[in-house]
Amino acid sequence: MTKSKTANFIISQINIPNTLSFLRLCAVPFVAYAILNEQFLIALIIYVVASLTDAVDGYIARATNQITVVGKFLDPLADKFMQLTAIAMFTYKAIIPIFIIVIFFLKELFMYVGGFIIYKREHFVVNSNIWGRIASALFFAAIAVTILLSVIGQNTTGHYLEYQFQSFVLLTIALIPVIIAFVIYIVIYFRLKKAAQEGIDFDKAASIQDIQKKYEQKKNESIIDKGTD
Repeated sequence: MTKSKTANFIISQINIPNTLSFLRLCAVPFVAYAILNEQFLIALIIYVVASLTDAVDGYIARATNQITVVGKFLDPLADKFMQLTAIAMFTYKAIIPIFIIVIFFLKELFMYVGGFIIYKREHFVVNSNIWGRIASALFFAAIAVTILLSVIGQNTTGHYLEYQFQSFVLLTIALIPVIIAFVIYIVIYFRLKKAAQEGIDFDKAASIQDIQKKYEQKKNESIIDKGTD
């Protein structure tokens, strides 16, 4: 890619939705610092405001047709960094056990590494499925409530661990769709990998379903060809 093409690409990716996603990413260390220093009310305000920008940038991107390649990566990346950082701080502060962050991290790592491999090879961005969106929404709510419970604990008993068990239950429940989404992403990755190996053209495919249809169509054509031989 030449310098002029690179510059044009960068310029084409700068818009309001991507700027909001970038600002959300910049808010991550402030949430970490606030939780680490037990300033849970500040952490809650930053977390909720930052998370609300996720709905805003998504709406603007769709309404104004400003969906970009960078946005498809940056938007979920900012969300996951925010959530991962929050639960990492909860783990460090002994609010939740370590297995929650381990499962969450493995799912996100596989999703991004697998998604990057598919994009690098086929220039196709794997979008989140319904279970991924449910998991993200539940985790957002569970994290927000966990921070809120820490605020309440601090103000009523003087200790943020007062509602530790409730926080554990909330985040464990939120982990269920994460595990389901993890399994689905693994299946999707290997299906896309197989489709690529079979020579399926990913160009102009708007979704995973389009690629699956192309794959099934090619398979049926192959069966017909064998039947006529």
